[in-house]
Amino acid sequence: MGALLQRRSLFHACILFLIVQTSFISLSFNFVHATHSHVAVVAPYTITGTIYDDYNQNGILDAREPGISGVTVTAYDSNNANAGSTVSLADGSYSLAIGSGTGPVRVQFTGFGPGAATTELASFYPSRHGTDNPTSVTFVDGSNATNTLNFGLENPSDYCQHNPTIATNCYVQGDQANAQSHVLVSFPYNTTGAHHPLIMATAPEVGSTWGLAYRRSTDTLFAASYFKRHAGFKPGGDPGAIYVVDGASSGSPRVQATPLVTLPAGKNLHDASNYLTDLSAFNQVGKVSLGGMALSQDESTLYVMNLFDQSLYAVPLGAASAAPVAQTPTAYAVPVPADCQATGDFRPFAVSQYHGSIYVGAVCSAESTVPANGSSLGDYSKLQAYLFRFIPGRGFQKQPIFHFPLNYPRYCTNDSTYSKCTASGVNNLNVGQPAMWNPWHPGYVSYNDHLSNTNNTRVYPQPMFTEIAFDNGNLLIGLRDRFGDQMGYQTPEPGNSSNLVSAATAGDILRACLRQPGNLARGWTLEGNASCGGVTTAGAGNAQRSGGAYPYQDNHLNIHDGGSFGSLLQVPGLADVISTQVNPLSRSSIAFSGGVRTYDNTLGTAVNNYQIYERSTPGVFGKANGLGALVAFCASAPIEIGNRVWGDLNNNGIQDANEPPIAGVTIDLYDATGTNLIATTTTAADGTYYFTIQSYTSYVIKLDKASDYVMGGPLAGLGLTVANQDQNHLIDSKATVPNSAQMIGSGNYPQMAVLPHAPGQNDHTFDAGFTLLPDLNIPNVTHDHNFDRNYHNHNHNHHHNHSHSGNDNSNFGDNNFNDSSLSDNSDNNFNDSSLSDNGDNNFSNSCDGCGGGSCDGCGGGSCDGCGGGTCDSCGGGTCGGGSCDSGFSYSDGLGDGGTPGLPPAGANPLLAVRLH
Repeated sequence: MGALLQRRSLFHACILFLIVQTSFISLSFNFVHATHSHVAVVAPYTITGTIYDDYNQNGILDAREPGISGVTVTAYDSNNANAGSTVSLADGSYSLAIGSGTGPVRVQFTGFGPGAATTELASFYPSRHGTDNPTSVTFVDGSNATNTLNFGLENPSDYCQHNPTIATNCYVQGDQANAQSHVLVSFPYNTTGAHHPLIMATAPEVGSTWGLAYRRSTDTLFAASYFKRHAGFKPGGDPGAIYVVDGASSGSPRVQATPLVTLPAGKNLHDASNYLTDLSAFNQVGKVSLGGMALSQDESTLYVMNLFDQSLYAVPLGAASAAPVAQTPTAYAVPVPADCQATGDFRPFAVSQYHGSIYVGAVCSAESTVPANGSSLGDYSKLQAYLFRFIPGRGFQKQPIFHFPLNYPRYCTNDSTYSKCTASGVNNLNVGQPAMWNPWHPGYVSYNDHLSNTNNTRVYPQPMFTEIAFDNGNLLIGLRDRFGDQMGYQTPEPGNSSNLVSAATAGDILRACLRQPGNLARGWTLEGNASCGGVTTAGAGNAQRSGGAYPYQDNHLNIHDGGSFGSLLQVPGLADVISTQVNPLSRSSIAFSGGVRTYDNTLGTAVNNYQIYERSTPGVFGKANGLGALVAFCASAPIEIGNRVWGDLNNNGIQDANEPPIAGVTIDLYDATGTNLIATTTTAADGTYYFTIQSYTSYVIKLDKASDYVMGGPLAGLGLTVANQDQNHLIDSKATVPNSAQMIGSGNYPQMAVLPHAPGQNDHTFDAGFTLLPDLNIPNVTHDHNFDRNYHNHNHNHHHNHSHSGNDNSNFGDNNFNDSSLSDNSDNNFNDSSLSDNGDNNFSNSCDGCGGGSCDGCGGGSCDGCGGGTCDSCGGGTCGGGSCDSGFSYSDGLGDGGTPGLPPAGANPLLAVRLH
């Protein structure tokens, strides 16, 4: 074996010597244009960073983007051995210590996405690449003692564009037959002042609604019926109907005539003959029809609260890419807490989706503590608020994940004399008009209006937990005043129809902060003295609250304490929250109006105000809950794919830590047919590339620029490495050629199929590895005194045939190779390959010294006087006319005995030699 290797090496050396001497060819065995080379590093070093929620998907760690805990960070050395691993902390931070002698590492971020340990982590995908996001697989060369490596994740349902359109419900008194009455409207988030919003639906189309949910993938708005005294359902409508508005964000929305679905949500007990009195409806508010509504994260299921049976209904809609079609709903009863077991006291309402889970808000109304004879207003200590978690596919957690009492002190609902209201009006209606919450009352009751200038305003706050939002995991709680939906604006007073009265709402916005940032499992703590999570707003120490403070200044001048209509919306990543509000412009001249305000989450102050209606607008409810829920028309999250072309030094199909990127490679994105070009890019210095694609669409990525594969191109002299070697497909090569039995070239370039992706499902696994190829080798050789040589250089898809003639005067048995003449057709590209022999020198068809009548291992035969004699069994050749064989030739340069120029299936068809 040693003699064989020695002889082969000497022969190769002779071939190379001849090429250089006759054609001045420079042979390079280096990888193409690597942007940098890795130098062995023996010193230890550290890698630190933050895993964060990249709300806006810009690849930058912005100020209000929170850290994400529980993500695994692992470094692998050049041998794919674990060089260190850790898990991100509550604030998203992590640190890795890489030991001496490790050298470069590949860093991988895992433990998120489908199959993750928690519902929250399962909802995340890698964010778009950027300054603070090199994607989930990246490399550190170890040349610096300290290295910062952040990583951004994103939840597709969190994404929203700048200044999205906001929609809300408006309410009009009456039978909803007037087509001029507008009950669904929209406006830009940043709108200020007072002007008309865009009309989305009229009263005859949907009637009275509350729950709103927007389906981005189909631009569909869902609106759920709501029972509000004085405001009927649409003509012929049902308390359990959910309506569909197509083209919601288009500027020309269209309401479908038929409801999406109608749920069993109780009877319509409105007095259709007289909506101004509508006494039969008074005690039905919050007990029949539908409440809050939200879509699942993948938009395939609509969740809505049925107020009638206190159950969460899941309505399957089909795949998000198709128009919604309701399938059979499933009801899930909300668990009744142990301290709210009395019949009729437990009242769920709010529904919200956050990071894959559905959250439900409810109150214990304490209605059972109100005696029928009216001797007491009930037990205020029984008023409670609860938050429940529902995990799709698993159901409700049995116990509330958060709860707090609702008998906290408040100031005034209505007090035009600016005097301080009592903090406790228990069993006493003659204490001004306080904003404190009262047990639900089955009949009409109001704090006495003993003031001369309150316009017959009636007040009796009763809490409904109507809205849940999340600000970096912290809770924002919307409480709606039930009394505002039991009363109206300038409507007959129950029991005294000749007296026209108006209600003033006393809704509230509360904030509860995570006990441990980033960890929802640790729970929340309700704000106190306007302080929450270490942040104290400008409401601290405010004398208008008996408790001393309130986090959001949702008051109106010094008249109303708590002017919220109970709805709020937090667009992820924004510094403020938007809420429905009585008298949003804070001027006495616009009393009994309604609109929205945005509040700074840190300062608690109002930063924006927009009036939607004023009291002169026909049929409006003034201060009596004139608006409903809020929803943002956020666009679908973008989708980014990529990402790396690299040199696979060991041809194992895995991106090892010490392997170089390949820059300057042209990457083309085609449609699903592979024929229509969509976009083109080139790999950067680190070998990465990226495309933005449309959702639910197939594509093909191709590396099909011919000049990339020829001399001077980034892929010249390189071939594809083996594909799909990583079972998780995170660090392997995906590129293949359509026909593995043919060489790379026209119609057979490396490509990768891109299957349809849902919005936000960024996919950075489209990697392509290239490798060096076997040395110049010559497999099957025969010769005579005058012979032809055919060399074939398999340079990817280009191969050149060159014939060379000369006389062989060598003594091959002594490993001497002499060639008197050697010519090249033009470009100095020589093809071929491996020497084979019959035992010791891998030569089967050579008869050395045959011109002198001697034979050296001649196939086991003899060669006598071959210049004109006979040749017996000379490698299968014959001796006649001075020829002992078929000349100096070989097959395909691969040593496999195949057809010249054609690589075998599964073999890399390219030579490692780059000819310059």
